Amino acid sequence: MLVLMTRTGGSVSPAAQPSPIPVPVRAAAVVSTDVVATTPAWTEENRDTWIAGARGALAFEVPADKPVSVWMRTVRPSLVVRCEANVLDVFVFTDSAARIERDTPDHTVSVRFDDGGETSTRWPDADTHDALFAPDGASFAKRLAAAQTLRFGYTPHNAEPVTMQFPVAGLAPLLARAAKDGCKAAAF
Repeated sequence: MLVLMTRTGGSVSPAAQPSPIPVPVRAAAVVSTDVVATTPAWTEENRDTWIAGARGALAFEVPADKPVSVWMRTVRPSLVVRCEANVLDVFVFTDSAARIERDTPDHTVSVRFDDGGETSTRWPDADTHDALFAPDGASFAKRLAAAQTLRFGYTPHNAEPVTMQFPVAGLAPLLARAAKDGCKAAAF
C-alpha cells in the first residue's frame, strides 16, 4: 500500500522555532491513522488477471489479513468478486490446491460473516486448482456487501487447515457501480 503524505506551511527558521513543549496527542487520532494505514481495501489492481481481457467485465479483490502456510510455501490468498458475461462470481484465490476429498470433486470450506455463526459447505475449485468458488456467486456477493468481515477456512493439499479473514467493508458501492455499468447480476 502506498501512503502519500504532504507537508504544509513553510520552513521554520531556527530563531522562530517554538519552544520544545510537548504537544498532547489524542489517542483516537493515532488509532485512526494506524487503521487507515494497515487495513486493506477492495482494489481493481489485478482486474485483467481475473477477467482475461473480457470486454465490459469487472473484478474487485481484497487480500487476506495474513499469509497462510500451504504445501512447501506461504501464500496470501485474495477474495475476488468478478462480473463477466453478466455472471457474478465470488472466489478465493488460494494460490494452492485444496485437499482432495472422498466422493466429491468439491472442497469443504468454512465461512463466517462478521460475528455470525460459522457454516461449512463445499465449493468447487478452478480448473487450475488454485481458487475455490462460491456455489452461488450472486447470493454470496449480496451477503458480502452487507458484511464488514469474512472469515474463511479450507485445507490446502498436504497441509494443515488454514483460516484467514478478509475485510469486506465497502463492497456495496462497488457492486452498485458494476450494476450501473451493465452487470445486471450485481443489482440487488
